Amino acid sequence: MQSVFPKHTGKPWSAPNYYPTAGIDLPLVAQTGPSKMADGSCKRTVVKRSAHDVEILPSGIVVKIAREPLNNAKLIREMRAIDALHTKFPDSIVPILSRGEILGRRYYMMERQQGRSLSEIVFSQDVSLVEKCSTVEQALQFVVDLVTRERSHLTVSALRYQDILKRESDEIRAQVRGDMLLRTRFVIEETEMAYTIGELLNYYLVTVSDIPVKQAPVSHQNYHFGNIIQLDNGRGFRLIDPDTSLPAIDPLFGLARFAFSYWHELATEHSTLVQRTATQDSLILSLPNRCYRQLVSAVPELMQTRVFENLFSPYDICLFHALLFYCFIRSVRINWEDSTLSDRFSDHDVTAQEIISAGCLTFFGSVGLSSL
Repeated sequence: MQSVFPKHTGKPWSAPNYYPTAGIDLPLVAQTGPSKMADGSCKRTVVKRSAHDVEILPSGIVVKIAREPLNNAKLIREMRAIDALHTKFPDSIVPILSRGEILGRRYYMMERQQGRSLSEIVFSQDVSLVEKCSTVEQALQFVVDLVTRERSHLTVSALRYQDILKRESDEIRAQVRGDMLLRTRFVIEETEMAYTIGELLNYYLVTVSDIPVKQAPVSHQNYHFGNIIQLDNGRGFRLIDPDTSLPAIDPLFGLARFAFSYWHELATEHSTLVQRTATQDSLILSLPNRCYRQLVSAVPELMQTRVFENLFSPYDICLFHALLFYCFIRSVRINWEDSTLSDRFSDHDVTAQEIISAGCLTFFGSVGLSSL
């Protein structure tokens, strides 16, 4: 089916001049990235998401369009966030080239960046371990610099971290076997984790009670590996897809998003890499693939909070720990997969919530929680 979007002419688009008013729908192409033609150019690709579609045109233009008019508000918030971020960080944010509406659905267009996402680099079998380590370190410095600038003007919010965490806790407990996951003892790569997710949750519900919630006028909050593009020829990094769905919280959450990104990606895109074994006492998870075991061991940013602890003040590090835990527990809730089996001791494919929980416990195994 022909794309609903016109060939890029180098001039701004105007929706009324290009689009008919009825009878056109987006093609249903299920791919996760652009395939290449013989001449190296990109074929058109459509990536389906819950609230929007992303279409990559042969010209190199990326179009994001709401799935239906009910999703317009989310896209409008995202466009406003991109505009504000690009005004503040013009060299770091990919700007919007054009925007409009088609068949009642809002869209915007951006230029596809010549490079690779951090996700592509980290999970590639063709990139050396040394290059992966170096790229993650460079990307971390890029993110830390932006977060530091985002935090230059913080104001106190009416929200309470305790309330935010409790909402996540209540929603997880409402899931079938949600309480069971919170009580589960994990063994990861032959190492028994020091805590359960439930014990960490109880700790942080107390710890965050005295921490005021602060917010920034402009913040990206979504430094996920998939949203950080390393430009070709080592020309730096660019960002896409700010998150506008979050409550107004400290931009340190964006750094937490960076830290947890590997485990989120492993859970949602590469779960077949994780081997699951259940015993009567615990849940055992391992990475049989030697390359990925080496990666987790060699890149401390994927599993150790200490890497981040010399970047901020002791107070901010306590806040970062709390936000990192919130990031993991929120992702457990969002990516929850229902199993048809009755308990954790049954053998079945590993679930997203189990992998994300394992990542959380891997990070916090290195944090001394004296009150536990």
